[in-house]
Amino acid sequence: MKISAWLRISSVTLCALALLACGASTTAPLSASALDAKKAGANKTTGSESAPSDSAAARRGSPDALVAFPTPIPVTEQDPSWGSPSAPVTIVEFTDLQCPFCGRGHATLKTIEEEYGPEKIRVILKHYPLPFHNKARPAAVVGAAIFQSFGRDAFWRYIDACFEKLGSQNLSEILADLNLDSERLRPIVESGESMTKVLSDMTLGERLGVNGTPAFFINGVALSGAQPAEAAEQRSVGGRAV
Repeated sequence: MKISAWLRISSVTLCALALLACGASTTAPLSASALDAKKAGANKTTGSESAPSDSAAARRGSPDALVAFPTPIPVTEQDPSWGSPSAPVTIVEFTDLQCPFCGRGHATLKTIEEEYGPEKIRVILKHYPLPFHNKARPAAVVGAAIFQSFGRDAFWRYIDACFEKLGSQNLSEILADLNLDSERLRPIVESGESMTKVLSDMTLGERLGVNGTPAFFINGVALSGAQPAEAAEQRSVGGRAV
């Protein structure tokens, strides 16, 4: 199956999860003018990018402005990723590790990864813990510390474990199951470094119009219940901008 067709099917699945997301609607709907604006930025390259220069207040002014500013979503070496930076499709996921719908979305992304591999798909995870999930923010903070201390592979194992076990286990039990030394994480957590990363992700999500989870951006275009799957497919094959 062609990558565009498969992603169209996957986009429908992710959109359905967005409709059932924890919290309020995940992103503002995309209008025709918003899609036109995103097309104009389709050939921008991926990688570490500076934040957009226009003000956050201006972006909150209209639904189009929330999701259609032309600069790529900032991605840095501090962001956990899967796949090659040169992959033609980049999916940025804002997630809550205690959200059941995020767990389903994560499973869908893993299926996409297995189907196409790291040369065609890149996944970026950004934390967006919701206030009514009492374990979500601590889990996100520990996750950021794991990525900093143990690296990418340990981080993704931790994410898988959280979606599977966080409802029934505490974080110390999950870390023990993964053979991750909590004492090695303690200085990073206590220094506030990992909390700073989580808060940065949340601030970016708010700026993009995210107010529930999961929220997905395929090559910079938000997936919400109001967006046609064809628009996501077009962005998937039209350029590599995040």
